[in-house]
Amino acid sequence: KPDDFNVQFATVNGTGILRSTDGGRTWKNSFAGLVYGGARIEIAISQSHPEVIWASVQGTGTRSVSLPPFCDPCPVPDIYRSVDGGESWSFVENLDSVNDFSKAFLRVQGWYDNSIVVHPFSPDTVYIGGVNRWKTWIEGDGTTQIGTVGRFDNNASSFLDLVSFTGGTHANGRVALGPYDPDATDIALDEMTSVEIRFGPNLTQKAHRYSVPPNGGTGGDGGAGIALADYVYRDYVEVPFQVWDTDNNRQLMVSFRDQANDGAWDLIARNTSGPGNTHSREYIFISKHGYNANAPLSGYMTNGGFSSGLMYFMWPHLSAGDEVTWDPNSPTPGTLEIEFVTIKGETRNIAPWENSVVHVDHHNFTLVPIDESSNEFHILNGNDGGFAYSRDGGETWREGDAFPGFNTSQFYDATKRPGFPMYLGGMQDNGTWASYNNANSRRGWREMLPGDGFDVIWKGADSLMGSIQGNVIQRSIDGGTNWDLAGDILTWDGQFLTSIGWTPESGEAVFSISPDPAGGLLRSLDFGGTWQAIPARGAPVWASGNGGKVRVSLADPSVVWVGYRMRTASGAGRLHVTENALDRAQGEGVQNPVVLRPVSSPEFAPTSQISGLATHPFTRATAYVTFGVSCQPKLLRTEDMGQTWEDLSGFVGTDGCRSSNGFPNARVWDVEVFPQIPWYIWAGTDMGIFESRDHGETWAYADNGLPAVSVWRIRIVDGEVVVATHGRGVWSLDLTQVQTSVEEEAGTSVPTSFELLDNYPNPFNPSTTIGFKLAADSHIRVSVFDVLGRKVATLTDQPYSRGTHQITWDASAVSSGQYIYRMEADDKLIAAKSMVLVK
Repeated sequence: KPDDFNVQFATVNGTGILRSTDGGRTWKNSFAGLVYGGARIEIAISQSHPEVIWASVQGTGTRSVSLPPFCDPCPVPDIYRSVDGGESWSFVENLDSVNDFSKAFLRVQGWYDNSIVVHPFSPDTVYIGGVNRWKTWIEGDGTTQIGTVGRFDNNASSFLDLVSFTGGTHANGRVALGPYDPDATDIALDEMTSVEIRFGPNLTQKAHRYSVPPNGGTGGDGGAGIALADYVYRDYVEVPFQVWDTDNNRQLMVSFRDQANDGAWDLIARNTSGPGNTHSREYIFISKHGYNANAPLSGYMTNGGFSSGLMYFMWPHLSAGDEVTWDPNSPTPGTLEIEFVTIKGETRNIAPWENSVVHVDHHNFTLVPIDESSNEFHILNGNDGGFAYSRDGGETWREGDAFPGFNTSQFYDATKRPGFPMYLGGMQDNGTWASYNNANSRRGWREMLPGDGFDVIWKGADSLMGSIQGNVIQRSIDGGTNWDLAGDILTWDGQFLTSIGWTPESGEAVFSISPDPAGGLLRSLDFGGTWQAIPARGAPVWASGNGGKVRVSLADPSVVWVGYRMRTASGAGRLHVTENALDRAQGEGVQNPVVLRPVSSPEFAPTSQISGLATHPFTRATAYVTFGVSCQPKLLRTEDMGQTWEDLSGFVGTDGCRSSNGFPNARVWDVEVFPQIPWYIWAGTDMGIFESRDHGETWAYADNGLPAVSVWRIRIVDGEVVVATHGRGVWSLDLTQVQTSVEEEAGTSVPTSFELLDNYPNPFNPSTTIGFKLAADSHIRVSVFDVLGRKVATLTDQPYSRGTHQITWDASAVSSGQYIYRMEADDKLIAAKSMVLVK
């Protein structure tokens, strides 16, 4: 509460609201009686009247309306309110005059868009953010009573579970209440009681048995969709449980659906396929009438008779698990407990709050009170397009990024125009935009492409490329003035998160990816003018999805990494690589065509889709794959073209969800290795940038002034580090300053001794980097020898200034084996070390 820190509230998805009165040390239920069930719950506390609390609950389909083309059906979300600090709650129902569009104010995106805030001066009015913005307020003085399940406990879960079904109005869709079932009759809220179904030795009673037409239902198989009136009464038989009214300590009448029509109530594993008589639809119907062991209810001895006085309806089945069994002659003890409660009902009105254009998908509202006497307040709004604000209580709005620059937008990718301080980026739900020259945080951008914006390329002054969902890749060859579809790219199936692979060294060659293995790696050798497919080896190995990645090696443009997964649960899926991506495509008579092959996959790799893919600046055989699965490896590296992999994130071999080397348990989107200091690596995560200063051995948060937000892409372009963030726009750092800062902090900018450093990587194929430190200006010679002492290469023989330096050896021309590299300074031997070439 704003006026008392000790009073705190929290929501539990699909369950209800908790309250703490001791600053969060202990918690108790504040409200758990969701009238129509629900999923995501968001709450807001009134600033002016802190005892007033509102809750917006995502609907799960218990109630729905038809709103084509938006959704059909659209679940109806619910609103609740407490006016006594969470002691009690009321259900705030729509007025009869509210139209269907307003009833479904979250549409089907309540899991994604569900924000709520209370008017700063009026506790009876709230603002809600879904796909659109809404205002709802209490209207009308009348109150009603609403019945709901206050508590549902399955104490028989070791052998019995319940299906969450379409007609289930409560307990997360597992229980339907008669008063809200249009087919139930003669049941009022004041006749409802709490009940308990009891299992165990000697716990039996008689029940009304009904069969169903074998050809009935929506599928014509005697399964789903059979009206209650079509249930055929058969007889009054014994069942292996008892039903009790726990409010009045009396046993109740019960009925069941005999799906197998075998004369008994059967508890079998959930099944809705195959012949209807094998389905697990042995429903239980609990009556308000007291139990009579000697005779059935006369009104129930007719087809569908149990619908009269029906209190509860549920669909039990045998719990999952190979070792779970059920013996009706010796049942395992257990109970199903349903607590029925009533809550107060209020009524409200609701209207769209869309009186000026603001980007859709609203995630946050912050109200700033100005003057209560004039009802003046400001509003800040966070949405999928970034940031919007209103200075007149929501009457008019401005997009916060339109003029100051895209400081709050969600960028998937960003790059830089070569030679100019101009930037291009693709944004979530907000198109592809370019900055003007001499960009800064207060200058505007200009729109290049509409739709969702993803990967981008700025090849030269006139050649740009951007991507939209579904592999709609657009290119411009006149500096962004005009854009056209990139050739025949739509010949192949696309994916939502369109991916483009390109480096300055690949020139006109551009790559993309198709979820269809017949498309596989898509290649254009004329900057998107025409495209060719480099097919994968088949669907199981390709393991397609909707967010595959393609990346061209920074070290060698003929090496391209592409794919969706490192592996699938069955072990079939693989990441792919080609080492001759610029050769001719496969075809009759083509010699040495492009070969796209799957790489190996370690058992510790997650089976989820990869979240990122990156390469090394000068080692062609090195690649990085990132993931976003909690408590599993986040960053894998290969240094031998995918033959072997190692986990750089420290989650392999650890207990729980804590890394062994400081890496965060967060989704990772991208990796960048700094070319002049290759032991220095940045990882873009959902928590900002984490850095390693020792080739990935250890990690720490990079406290370097960049925002601690989700970082989707890191590029080194034209001497700058360009960072695309999800929520804080595009950032740029001078590459030299970054590298100098690292060296200075490590104490390597002014060495006090001469030192030959370990090569990296080692083992390697075919190139490796060798570093050395100089305490004074010197003439340096670095030579390579085989194990017999024969010189095979001189890597450098020239003067160097004091400091730290590095050189690269490309060993493509020599065979596998162990080699010795030796450093001399002014003809004096400094050190010699060994390295291993593995081809």
